[in-house]
Amino acid sequence: MKFLIGISDCALIIDHFGGQDYYSDPFNYNSNSCLLKTFKSLYLHLMNAENIKELRKQLGLNQKEFADKMNVTIVTISKWEREIATPRKKHMAILKIMGKNKSRDNIAAYRPIQYLGSKLRLLNDIKNHIDTYSNGNTICDLFSGSGVVSNYLSSSYKLVATDIQEYSCILTNSLLDNKHLNSNQLDQIIKFIEKPSNFKNSLNVTQELINYENKCLNQARKDDVTALVKFSRESSLYIHKIENNQGVNSRLANLKKTFFENKNSSNLIITNLYGGVYFSYEQAVYIDVIRQTVQSNGKWNKSIKNLILAALISTASEITNTVGKQFAQPMKLLNKDGLPKQLLIERTIRDKNYSVLEVFKQTLKKVNAARKHVSNLDHEVFCGDSLDFLSSYAGKIDCFYADPPYTIDHYSRFYHVLETITKYDSPILATMNKKGAPKVMNGLYRIDRHQSSFCIPSQVKDAFSKMIQGCASYQAPLIISYSPYDHANDERPRLLKTQEIKEIAHKYYKSINIIPADGHIHRKLHSTNKNTTGIENCEVFIICSGVIT
Repeated sequence: MKFLIGISDCALIIDHFGGQDYYSDPFNYNSNSCLLKTFKSLYLHLMNAENIKELRKQLGLNQKEFADKMNVTIVTISKWEREIATPRKKHMAILKIMGKNKSRDNIAAYRPIQYLGSKLRLLNDIKNHIDTYSNGNTICDLFSGSGVVSNYLSSSYKLVATDIQEYSCILTNSLLDNKHLNSNQLDQIIKFIEKPSNFKNSLNVTQELINYENKCLNQARKDDVTALVKFSRESSLYIHKIENNQGVNSRLANLKKTFFENKNSSNLIITNLYGGVYFSYEQAVYIDVIRQTVQSNGKWNKSIKNLILAALISTASEITNTVGKQFAQPMKLLNKDGLPKQLLIERTIRDKNYSVLEVFKQTLKKVNAARKHVSNLDHEVFCGDSLDFLSSYAGKIDCFYADPPYTIDHYSRFYHVLETITKYDSPILATMNKKGAPKVMNGLYRIDRHQSSFCIPSQVKDAFSKMIQGCASYQAPLIISYSPYDHANDERPRLLKTQEIKEIAHKYYKSINIIPADGHIHRKLHSTNKNTTGIENCEVFIICSGVIT
């Protein structure tokens, strides 16, 4: 008789007999149980190329989405699935968790943008903690970010979400909206947006710039990267205009001059600010036109406009030409020795080849699908500072979830382009003095970008104290996601230690429990000595309960 067992079954058996210690490191768990050792060996045997691919398909993920979950590249996933390489033990542990959880969770979580510190893999843990500690049905997501946590919880709870970034509020609003559209309604929206007549005039204004950039990209495809490297340094329309480079005599400079002389060019906000840099000129034009269509269409209600804008924000995150798909810095195609970075050149060619319309249609359907499980409750989204919200909100809240920033890195630096797409307000971009002259910063940052008190060393303790005290004033428990700092591992320094947060929380709550989040790895920000690898075992939940009265 054959004994049939799958990966997820094996994982559940290990979990039953071995507990959480095996969960965090399946290779080093010390057990005398012959049964457990048998299933450990069986699990490792089962997690071969074919079953990794099958697990990915069962989770409903393509290779890119699966790679994002595993914090590896698409190339690595491809090698696993073709048995050219095998997962490292830290990845094997995560695969086990996925195999265990896939049958327990009927809600397909959707991440609309590439987001630092994404909680996509911790959603089940977050919900379990809220289920355990919540006093009722209303949950507040204090730093809603990409809206992933709010969306996931919205099938079971009423959500009150807040964030100071407007792009975040649009994403969260759309992901908490239960007005799911049918395929015919979606097709009508897509058909209206993709009409060639919508784009004709704007493309005409930029056609020569588009042709020039495409020529550079085509040469790079043929292994001649000289023109593309030069273009990447000189492509910004905004810098050309602000730094008064009109006198520069080059083909690209003359094309920019012609662009600015066209009276319709000033209407293309994203093209003027980020065209040729974070997006190709052509991609930027398409983003501009879709954004203008959302703004000008009087027949679409707020729900539909939020859906379209959320999909556009998601599209921009998907196609942007930056490492990690955040907007902190444009690509630098040469290394310190002046030699081309082949991988980044390949990524530039790939990213600038994305069709905005094709990606937009896909993301529109994904955002709409994420609305399917949203409960018919009166969810609320507030755009503003979380501390101001805590001191002014008059409603009842039964449990708080907070995912504040951990380091000095202001999130507005990584998503400022998304904020501009949302506001569509022609911001002034920040400058810095270089050799006595103002120079626009390489990141093309908004001059008004938000600086969080949780990221400022002199303000962070007071910010945490106000946040925790504010949550306690509602007589509600507080669950904080935080990341411990391992100095020995040379990680990105945290502004507060976990123990310091615990001491602050003890002023307002009787019980403070710190629970590790298993199998979670933070993505590195960039290649420095503090960010050379993903950070393992980096997330904990600080659970505050029993308000001191």
